Amino acid sequence: YRFIVKYVFHYLKRSQHLKRSVAIFGAGMAGITTKKVLDNDPNSRVEVEFFIDDNKNKIKKQIESKSILSFETFAGRAKKLNISELIIASYGLSAKRKNEIVDFCLSNKIKVTTIPPYHKWIDGSFNFTQVKGIQIEDLLERAQIKIDNQKIGEEISNKTMG
Repeated sequence: YRFIVKYVFHYLKRSQHLKRSVAIFGAGMAGITTKKVLDNDPNSRVEVEFFIDDNKNKIKKQIESKSILSFETFAGRAKKLNISELIIASYGLSAKRKNEIVDFCLSNKIKVTTIPPYHKWIDGSFNFTQVKGIQIEDLLERAQIKIDNQKIGEEISNKTMG
């Protein structure tokens, strides 16, 4: 019996160390939903440490016993906080603000991911596998431009540059 208890204790302790520390940018409904999804998915292997938000009315409050920090506070303590990933869970961010956040995270070796828009949630629900790395289109806030290489090739074929 003691062996089983000891084994379970060590297994649980070891599994806690395998979790990555993440922060969620956005203390609104999308951020809260993201935290719940991560907490309830046994495959997520992440521990949400705190939320970050630009809304001054939310700063220094808590959601599900997790503090809400300003981005400035987070930026000042980034090294000490040891966050490996920042999940952007806010739909109201401008492209300029997203770029500022991503630039800071990249310069501090923090991975940046984002949640899908509401309309892309599978069957009306959101799961951990839908959290993806940030794409250039997310920062540009426009669709990808597709170039028809064949058509361009036809137009410049047999022409000289001068």
